[in-house]
Amino acid sequence: MQQRWLSYRTQNFNVLYTKPYKVWAINAAKELELIRSTLKAEQGWVVAQQIDVIVMDPIAEANGLAYPVSDNPVIELYTTKPKSDSIIHNFNSWQRILALHEYAHIVHLGQQSRNKSRRFLANVWDLYSVAKLTKKRWVSEGYATLLESKFSGYGRLHSHYVNAVIRQWAVEGALPSYEKLNGGSGYMDGNMPYIVGAYFFAWLEEQYGDKTLADVWVRWVAVKERDFEEAFFGVYGHKAKVLYKRFVAELTYRAIDKRNKLSHDANESLLMEFNNRISDISISADSKKIALVRRRNSRDYWLEIYELSIDKNLEKKYQKKLKKVLEKDPVDIPNKPPNAFPLKRLEQLNSFRFRGITNVVFERDNKSVLFLARRLDRNGHLFKGLYRWEFQSEKVTELSQVHDIQVFTIGNDEKSDPNYHVFAVHEKYGASKITRINIRTGKQDIIVEETFDNSFDKLDFNARNNTLAFLEHKLNHGWHLKLKNFNKSSLIEIPLPKNYQYLSDPRWSPDGERLAFVASVNSVLAIYEYDFNSGLLKKLKADDKVVGDPFYLKKNKELLYTEKTSLGMNLKKILISEKPDIITELNVNKTINHGSKFPLGQASSIDTVAESFIGEKEKLYSKHTISNSFILGVHANAQSASILEVGVKGSDRLKRSNWYFNYTTGRDNELSGKNIGYTLKQGHFQYGLHWLDYDFDQKGLGLDELTPQDLGLRHKRDGVLFSLDYSIYYKQNKILPRLRLFSGETDGFDESYQTFDLAHARQWQTMNWGIYQRSKFSYTLGRLESEDWGGYDVDFDLFFIKSKMKFGLNFLSKEREFDDDTANNTNDNSNTNSNSNTNNTSLLNLGGYRSNLFQEMYHVNTVFEQSLPFFAKRFNRYKRYEIYYPLNSYIPYSRSRVFYRQYKIPDEENVNIYGLNFYSTVSAPSVGLDGLNFEAGIVGVEQDRRSADYRAWLGMYYRF
Repeated sequence: MQQRWLSYRTQNFNVLYTKPYKVWAINAAKELELIRSTLKAEQGWVVAQQIDVIVMDPIAEANGLAYPVSDNPVIELYTTKPKSDSIIHNFNSWQRILALHEYAHIVHLGQQSRNKSRRFLANVWDLYSVAKLTKKRWVSEGYATLLESKFSGYGRLHSHYVNAVIRQWAVEGALPSYEKLNGGSGYMDGNMPYIVGAYFFAWLEEQYGDKTLADVWVRWVAVKERDFEEAFFGVYGHKAKVLYKRFVAELTYRAIDKRNKLSHDANESLLMEFNNRISDISISADSKKIALVRRRNSRDYWLEIYELSIDKNLEKKYQKKLKKVLEKDPVDIPNKPPNAFPLKRLEQLNSFRFRGITNVVFERDNKSVLFLARRLDRNGHLFKGLYRWEFQSEKVTELSQVHDIQVFTIGNDEKSDPNYHVFAVHEKYGASKITRINIRTGKQDIIVEETFDNSFDKLDFNARNNTLAFLEHKLNHGWHLKLKNFNKSSLIEIPLPKNYQYLSDPRWSPDGERLAFVASVNSVLAIYEYDFNSGLLKKLKADDKVVGDPFYLKKNKELLYTEKTSLGMNLKKILISEKPDIITELNVNKTINHGSKFPLGQASSIDTVAESFIGEKEKLYSKHTISNSFILGVHANAQSASILEVGVKGSDRLKRSNWYFNYTTGRDNELSGKNIGYTLKQGHFQYGLHWLDYDFDQKGLGLDELTPQDLGLRHKRDGVLFSLDYSIYYKQNKILPRLRLFSGETDGFDESYQTFDLAHARQWQTMNWGIYQRSKFSYTLGRLESEDWGGYDVDFDLFFIKSKMKFGLNFLSKEREFDDDTANNTNDNSNTNSNSNTNNTSLLNLGGYRSNLFQEMYHVNTVFEQSLPFFAKRFNRYKRYEIYYPLNSYIPYSRSRVFYRQYKIPDEENVNIYGLNFYSTVSAPSVGLDGLNFEAGIVGVEQDRRSADYRAWLGMYYRF
């Protein structure tokens, strides 16, 4: 059952949420009002209109969005908190950092232009407003990150971890060039617009003053139109590119100087170099295997098992190859050997079944691992489930139906134990807790009570001392390392270095006598160890590298860890010194508290939000609060009419209530049409009412038609369409029944029809292969003037994926026929009125492209094909066969594809079409971009034994 949405209004914000998010959302409203008043007092910037804020958790990860359209801004806040090792780990309150960053986008990018005409255009046309914001991502994200840090005292600008990453990139000469500052596809490139952009802006303020940077934004929205580069040059007298080079030079000098002043470990060795990110490492109990997650980008994940020793065969092959080179040319200078020969990979699991894999843990048998993976629920939101991979048998099993686990660790040694359990951190609706879950029964026991203010991460349990180690983030006080000894009742807090900030990756030694972890002091990351026998805190490694993931090896005498570089991550190990550095200066107060020194001060507690605070400000969400935008669509096609669409659309924030008006005109006045519609969503139901009216005459366009006798037909149509949809979700099945009723006129003849659609989708997946099925059956009864007709459609799609191999098959069949009594009359009439489209016995037509006016919903008898003109073929039966390769593997049925399709029409030669099509669509809450589609393609068309005719199209249009 779907949750009802509520609305909580303050003077400047309207926060939307469902009941489970109530406490988090109400506190967010308080925080946003404080943020607004503080930024207004400090910088003089403000957004005059009330801003809608949507609170939810759709991806089970820390994130948020802002749509800074000029007259219609909206913010999305996601409640899941960041992890201790993430780039955004340094926060006093996740809610505050998130709200501050997203509101900074609104006040920075949503400023009204002082030019009246541009301001008017931005206010009525959301696409124009947003298009001006997307040119320099580093400017928008870098400045929001700067403000996030300046006003909270936390954030990425003050992060020891981020500072260590930037220094490492600077030492390697790998900071992005100005041209690549917006980000790329390389390792951590997606973070650079945020962190390097913020550091560059901070450097500018340090060199030239805060006011100077603010002047850039004043010039950016001036009456005189300027882009960022021109606005920047007018303030600083230098191009941004020139000052950025100075910034990089100075930063690099400081980074190298700091690196040279630190000692370096001589007893470390490289195990393996990865050219991408590795994470979520686990070592088998016998220390012979290592499991890890390897990522190429944000969507390509592999869970891999390696043998924790050098692959001797690779070394032998290298020596053999080297010998052959020198035998052929004794004076040649061969390649240097690699820094490390790769470890032997034993197993690999592709994660196409999921949206990522995290938190891998070996089970005691060394033959299987547990892991978390994200999948879509029935509402389209991501959740994390718990799975077991028995890698020798390639079997993957879902172990728990608890879907709000963020991290976990195994709680006892044997999976055969009936009390076999895991400890897990749960996050749901913004609240966090730690539980113990029985794998077999699903029973949960609470270990640490639920809280909104605090969060937990990085669990590690040691059975020998029956103690759970975990990290806790306290409101306004950063991360702390705690122990829960189940032989005792109280929690223990581990002493940490004085003035530490970053803290992550606690790991027990196998004997349970020592605990290793990563922490930072003065922006230098180091591996520390707490010895329970001596009660001493020791520093095991510190040489200004970006280190993480410590693991004990070989009876606690070696330590394995990871190291970040600009090329990817390295896997290293180090001998544990018998005389490590002893840390005597400890964090006495056990807190980090510097947020109060900054304008926003301490973050408020969510746990103390009282029901009485809500009062009458909380209301049921109204679907009738509509925001509007001008819309524009174009379509250029070599084989049909090119059109221009203009209109107005509107909806509420959650897209429950939508309306539009659209006017369409052809390039040479061959088309004139309009359509109006309204849709309303109520739970699983959606109601729609649409009206369209158009006159389309292709005669004289000079197109390369397939059937000259049919092209040039004039087609006039008007009428009203009512639609009713219902969504059914059952396990892995999605069932969508739909009813469509149309009444109107076609070419002067009365037309009506009733269509019933039944669509079904299902997927079958293992970790190595997947089959996706989608099908739709439609049955239609219609009447054209006095002639009754009927027919059916069958549309079946099957998509296969295995590793990197993927392809799809599609079959579409349509059939129409008149009733026996009226068919003869139709044939008789057609002899006397050959120019009438209506009296032609063919009901179906092939050709034309999709647009706002032309879409399947309105045209039950049209088969749209962009590479053919409208009405290129007329018939009553046809079949289409298609094989395709999707260009986006995560959307199996994506229309972005390389394809070959064949149309079989009775008594005619087959039409063969092959080529590629690019397609993308925008989904945004209620702003004018929502429903905007971009499409382009180029294909070859073969028919009537002629050589291929190549055709292209380009379109931008809305779908409602």
